[in-house]
Amino acid sequence: MLKWHRAIIALTVMALLAGCQQATKATTSKVHQRTTQIVHQADSVWHETGTTTATVAPSGQLSGETTKAETTTLGPWVTNAGTFYNMQAYSQTTSYQTLKKATRDNDSMPKHLKFATLTQLNATLKAMGAKARIKHYSDLVYLKATNGANLIQSGFLAAGDHLYVLNIAYTTADTTSQVTRGTVFSRHYQAAATAKLTAKAVAGTWQAADGTQATVKDGQLVTVQDNAYVRGRLESLARFQPATLYRNTAYYLRQKQANQRGVKIGRNALGAGDVWDNLYFFTSKSKLIRVNNTGITTFTKTTATSAVPDQVFTVFAKLDAQGGENVAGYLLPKGNATYSVGLVPSVSYLTQNYSGGISGAESVTDKNGKISVGADLNHN
Repeated sequence: MLKWHRAIIALTVMALLAGCQQATKATTSKVHQRTTQIVHQADSVWHETGTTTATVAPSGQLSGETTKAETTTLGPWVTNAGTFYNMQAYSQTTSYQTLKKATRDNDSMPKHLKFATLTQLNATLKAMGAKARIKHYSDLVYLKATNGANLIQSGFLAAGDHLYVLNIAYTTADTTSQVTRGTVFSRHYQAAATAKLTAKAVAGTWQAADGTQATVKDGQLVTVQDNAYVRGRLESLARFQPATLYRNTAYYLRQKQANQRGVKIGRNALGAGDVWDNLYFFTSKSKLIRVNNTGITTFTKTTATSAVPDQVFTVFAKLDAQGGENVAGYLLPKGNATYSVGLVPSVSYLTQNYSGGISGAESVTDKNGKISVGADLNHN
């Protein structure tokens, strides 16, 4: 009889444990699970598409929530293997309760601070165009910096190709005012540079429909702009570990620049930039795109003679061999094998130099197989 009692007790304990496990699993909603699944996908780059605002009364009541198109204010979020990146790495290791307490305890926060109710958060989701609704604050994902205590004062929800970032709190004033309730991001693009290519595979001359050329040689991409030969180092982003790339400041700013024109820079992209903020990316072995403030230009491989003389590549190589704090960003012909040199800190525009413009100038002459460098008194 004692054995039977023990058996019954054991079965009861097992049933209780199983029930607890099921209850624990049930607390993770489908909305939360979907967000987690999406942000675990590789190399998702989310660019800003809209900002949601509302009218707030002195009492704290929100009304008139609307979302307006916005693409130029915020930089991108990148998600990869469950980690969020925004020049810093963030993990899903905090909760709404922790975030709320930290916000309340922060002396720098405004005094008239209110935390959004579930009803208000769902109203924001509706205004954003999201189909999902939340039943618990834990349905959203909350972020904490992986290398410190920094918390993002927002809840995140991903669905399909959209990432919804909802502000969990807002402030009131003595009079009716406007508050930002959140931001909509998308990972849909007109073009994406994701192909893993080598410099050898894309070497040669490329040409756009208007005759503009780009020549790839010696690991660099050279174009003719305002009579000057402008170059950028060809860079393969695949050489970086994702966690290193996503925290690179130059990558982040170039990604934002490309995103605003509907282009994604993939983590395996092969491309280059130049001193005038043009970006070039190979979307395949047969297609090159240029991204700048006028939009996207497509180049294809051509058998036409390159507009860049061999001497230009020779002068670039000889200047590089001399070393120095700055390097040649472009060569402007002055006649008699002489060039004005526009100096820049680096021609690695995708991962190092993002400041734009030149940092100095000099004159170089290439004669009898040697170069002579001097002051440039007429650089224009």
